[in-house]
Amino acid sequence: MKKILYVINVDWFYISHFLPVGLEGINKGYEVHIACGITDRKEYLENLGFIVHPLPISRSGTSVKTEIKTIIKMYKIIKSVNPQVLEFFTIKPVLYGGIVSRFLKIPKKVFYITGLGYVFIAKSLKGFIVRNIVKMLYKLAISGKN
Repeated sequence: MKKILYVINVDWFYISHFLPVGLEGINKGYEVHIACGITDRKEYLENLGFIVHPLPISRSGTSVKTEIKTIIKMYKIIKSVNPQVLEFFTIKPVLYGGIVSRFLKIPKKVFYITGLGYVFIAKSLKGFIVRNIVKMLYKLAISGKN
């Protein structure tokens, strides 16, 4: 059975913005996985037929240790699911997942850049530094054949 894996920051955001996309995959016979931060909406997704993988993603955190743990967990989920199609939503999943999927040689990837966030409007020195790092990571994450 073909597999699709959606990686997004939190389950409720997937439901509110992208649920019909995943349901279409289920209706077409795909095994549909979602890796995301978990709230009380996990059971709802599972009842619809999704396989949900907990992936704690700090939406605004910048702790290097926490971010590395997130990347490692994402790597393990992607490797274990081994999807034919991999779709990323929101900034951290796009950045981290794009890079991780290059190492795993996942051929079909889709990136949804849903907003740029404070990083692209911040006027502080920290904002300037983070913005330039993010731009570099975007180039690395989403460049390539796909």
